[in-house]
Amino acid sequence: MTLVILRDLTEQESIARMRVDFVANASHDLRTPRASLRAMAESINDGVVSDPDTVRRYLRSMEAEVARLATMIDDLFELSQINAGALELHPEWTDVRDLVSDTLQALGLQASLGGVDLQGAVADGTPDAWVDTRRLQRVLANLVQNAIRHTPAGGSVSITAGHSEGAAWLQVADTGEGIDPADLPHVFEPFYQGDKARTRRNGGSS
Repeated sequence: MTLVILRDLTEQESIARMRVDFVANASHDLRTPRASLRAMAESINDGVVSDPDTVRRYLRSMEAEVARLATMIDDLFELSQINAGALELHPEWTDVRDLVSDTLQALGLQASLGGVDLQGAVADGTPDAWVDTRRLQRVLANLVQNAIRHTPAGGSVSITAGHSEGAAWLQVADTGEGIDPADLPHVFEPFYQGDKARTRRNGGSS
């Protein structure tokens, strides 16, 4: 009994440390787009940037940063719901093609700015899926964003959808560095972070 209690305490302490690291990384990630937005807005307002094409490019970048901030805030809010056991799912029949095309449209600019080729394909006959559309869309977006961040310029990220035995499936693949084999057994652990230097370098808390 003593050994079991000690093990439980150790696991709780480990989760607590990972939670602290996660919050620290999330705070860093929230500051980064905020600083970027402020710099671009000041450049436009002060007249430092006045060329119409450059202004449009800055505005597109600002729009992408706002979307990134919104996603991170939503992630933190839903994380609090999960921890409180208050998360509710609202499934509905969803066209998988729409999931893929909406993700491509939302993240196309981010991929383009990073020099990454973002593509998607849905196999003929792929059925609708009974899912919480909004949350699955965010899961897919998070996977693709991570793939883009960890794929060097000139690489590619693909979203593929198909079906097997009457059920639809989705897959995200990239030509990036991949997950360190040492981290694979831990990827579904709460708050787990892989190589901190690599995570910080690529800018992500997920």
